[in-house]
Amino acid sequence: TEDGIDLSPQRPDILISTGDGFIIADAKWYLFDEGILPQTPDIIKQMAYEISLHHENKVDANVLLFPTERSTTWEHVGSLAMALRGTIDTRFPRIDLIALDWRDMAKCYITHKALPDQFIQEIIGLRS
Repeated sequence: TEDGIDLSPQRPDILISTGDGFIIADAKWYLFDEGILPQTPDIIKQMAYEISLHHENKVDANVLLFPTERSTTWEHVGSLAMALRGTIDTRFPRIDLIALDWRDMAKCYITHKALPDQFIQEIIGLRS
Protein backbone atom coordinates (compact mmCIF):
# COMPACT_ATOMS: atom_id res chain seq x y z
CA THR A 1 0.00 0.00 0.00
CA GLU A 2 1.04 3.64 -0.28
CA ASP A 3 1.16 4.21 3.47
CA GLY A 4 2.41 0.86 4.70
CA ILE A 5 3.95 -2.49 4.02
CA ASP A 6 2.06 -4.89 1.78
CA LEU A 7 1.68 -8.09 3.77
CA SER A 8 -0.58 -9.85 1.27
CA PRO A 9 1.96 -12.63 0.62
CA GLN A 10 2.05 -13.29 4.36
CA ARG A 11 -0.78 -15.71 4.77
CA PRO A 12 -1.00 -19.37 5.75
CA ASP A 13 -1.07 -22.04 3.06
CA ILE A 14 -4.32 -23.42 4.45
CA LEU A 15 -7.15 -21.61 6.27
CA ILE A 16 -10.18 -23.83 6.79
CA SER A 17 -13.49 -22.70 8.25
CA THR A 18 -14.89 -25.35 10.59
CA GLY A 19 -18.23 -23.62 10.99
CA ASP A 20 -17.58 -22.18 14.43
CA GLY A 21 -13.83 -21.64 14.07
CA PHE A 22 -10.78 -21.99 11.86
CA ILE A 23 -7.84 -24.28 11.23
CA ILE A 24 -4.61 -22.55 10.32
CA ALA A 25 -2.02 -24.75 8.60
CA ASP A 26 1.23 -24.12 6.80
CA ALA A 27 3.17 -26.72 4.85
CA LYS A 28 6.89 -26.76 5.57
CA TRP A 29 9.29 -28.78 3.50
CA TYR A 30 11.81 -29.47 6.25
CA LEU A 31 13.28 -32.97 6.37
CA PHE A 32 11.49 -33.91 9.57
CA ASP A 33 12.58 -37.56 9.37
CA GLU A 34 16.19 -36.33 9.53
CA GLY A 35 15.51 -34.11 12.52
CA ILE A 36 15.45 -30.82 10.62
CA LEU A 37 12.81 -28.66 12.29
CA PRO A 38 11.41 -25.19 11.59
CA GLN A 39 13.36 -22.19 12.73
CA THR A 40 12.16 -19.41 15.05
CA PRO A 41 10.90 -17.11 12.24
CA ASP A 42 8.59 -19.89 10.96
CA ILE A 43 7.11 -20.39 14.42
CA ILE A 44 6.68 -16.67 15.11
CA LYS A 45 4.93 -16.24 11.76
CA GLN A 46 2.59 -19.16 12.52
CA MET A 47 1.73 -17.67 15.91
CA ALA A 48 1.15 -14.28 14.25
CA TYR A 49 -1.38 -15.84 11.87
CA GLU A 50 -3.48 -16.89 14.85
CA ILE A 51 -3.00 -13.71 16.87
CA SER A 52 -3.94 -11.57 13.85
CA LEU A 53 -7.38 -13.15 13.48
CA HIS A 54 -10.14 -11.03 14.93
CA HIS A 55 -10.64 -11.90 18.59
CA GLU A 56 -14.16 -13.19 17.91
CA ASN A 57 -12.76 -15.96 15.70
CA LYS A 58 -12.00 -19.24 17.45
CA VAL A 59 -8.94 -21.14 16.23
CA ASP A 60 -9.57 -24.87 16.43
CA ALA A 61 -6.05 -25.85 15.38
CA ASN A 62 -2.82 -24.20 14.31
CA VAL A 63 -0.46 -26.67 12.70
CA LEU A 64 2.70 -26.99 10.69
CA LEU A 65 2.64 -29.87 8.21
CA PHE A 66 5.83 -31.78 7.36
CA PRO A 67 6.43 -34.51 4.79
CA THR A 68 7.44 -37.90 6.14
CA GLU A 69 8.21 -41.32 4.72
CA ARG A 70 6.60 -43.12 7.64
CA SER A 71 3.95 -45.71 6.90
CA THR A 72 1.15 -43.82 8.66
CA THR A 73 -0.90 -41.26 6.74
CA TRP A 74 -0.30 -38.69 9.47
CA GLU A 75 1.11 -38.43 12.97
CA HIS A 76 1.14 -35.74 15.66
CA VAL A 77 4.87 -35.47 16.36
CA GLY A 78 4.93 -32.66 18.89
CA SER A 79 4.02 -29.11 19.77
CA LEU A 80 5.88 -25.84 20.03
CA ALA A 81 5.03 -23.14 22.54
CA MET A 82 6.56 -19.99 23.98
CA ALA A 83 8.15 -20.38 27.39
CA LEU A 84 8.23 -18.01 30.33
CA ARG A 85 10.47 -18.83 33.30
CA GLY A 86 10.48 -22.53 32.48
CA THR A 87 6.73 -22.96 31.89
CA ILE A 88 4.46 -22.58 28.88
CA ASP A 89 3.42 -18.98 28.30
CA THR A 90 -0.31 -19.34 27.65
CA ARG A 91 -0.55 -15.83 26.21
CA PHE A 92 0.71 -17.29 22.93
CA PRO A 93 -0.88 -20.06 20.88
CA ARG A 94 0.56 -23.54 20.73
CA ILE A 95 1.62 -24.80 17.31
CA ASP A 96 1.14 -28.52 16.66
CA LEU A 97 3.55 -30.38 14.39
CA ILE A 98 1.98 -32.91 12.03
CA ALA A 99 3.99 -35.31 9.89
CA LEU A 100 2.07 -36.36 6.77
CA ASP A 101 3.02 -39.06 4.32
CA TRP A 102 4.70 -37.00 1.60
CA ARG A 103 2.77 -38.79 -1.15
CA ASP A 104 -0.59 -37.91 0.43
CA MET A 105 0.56 -34.34 1.04
CA ALA A 106 1.75 -33.90 -2.55
CA LYS A 107 -1.42 -35.49 -3.94
CA CYS A 108 -3.64 -32.98 -2.09
CA TYR A 109 -1.48 -30.12 -3.30
CA ILE A 110 -1.24 -31.21 -6.93
CA THR A 111 -4.92 -32.13 -7.32
CA HIS A 112 -6.17 -29.15 -5.27
CA LYS A 113 -8.10 -31.55 -3.03
CA ALA A 114 -9.13 -30.65 0.48
CA LEU A 115 -7.66 -32.38 3.48
CA PRO A 116 -9.85 -35.35 4.50
CA ASP A 117 -12.67 -34.58 6.94
CA GLN A 118 -11.48 -37.23 9.42
CA PHE A 119 -8.00 -35.66 9.46
CA ILE A 120 -9.54 -32.24 10.13
CA GLN A 121 -11.62 -33.58 13.02
CA GLU A 122 -8.61 -35.34 14.54
CA ILE A 123 -6.36 -32.25 14.45
CA ILE A 124 -9.16 -30.18 16.00
CA GLY A 125 -9.10 -32.72 18.84
CA LEU A 126 -5.46 -31.84 19.59
CA ARG A 127 -6.52 -28.54 21.20
CA SER A 128 -9.30 -30.10 23.27
